[in-house]
Amino acid sequence: MGYNIACIAINRNISGHIESFFENNDIKVHFSNDYISLETAFEGGQSEEVDVYFTESGTLLFIPDGMCLIDYVMANTEVMAFCYYDTVSAYSLYLTNDYTITREIMEAQGELLHSKGDLLHFETDNSVLSDWIEDKVEEMIGLKLFSYNGEGKCLKYIITSIS
Repeated sequence: MGYNIACIAINRNISGHIESFFENNDIKVHFSNDYISLETAFEGGQSEEVDVYFTESGTLLFIPDGMCLIDYVMANTEVMAFCYYDTVSAYSLYLTNDYTITREIMEAQGELLHSKGDLLHFETDNSVLSDWIEDKVEEMIGLKLFSYNGEGKCLKYIITSIS
């Protein structure tokens, strides 16, 4: 079975600043006082919630599918929104650094649909987007997607409005 997730990776731990990150990106959320396992978050299917996992060096937010096809920004920070839909072979990413879009790419069924911005060093070694998304996430947050230790916990936030 393949993974079908939509996420935002942030290259720093923003614990305590989730609401302000989303507010700065015109989305309002509130902490639900609930937690889920990292393994459950990786099952995808977030609809009106965001499941947040923190590492020492970064943050991974599991988001509803429709929220992964836009860019997110944060001052002095690299932020990558991506989708990884393995069962239909569709992948995308939107990468920003300090309010500037640096890379956009979409691929479906092995066909490149959209590519804009400077190539990342992962792309020169491996042209398969699904492979280097995992490498880029690991570089940003120190977690190897799909090879993680499933014992982690995610904080659950509820989306109250999107502007």
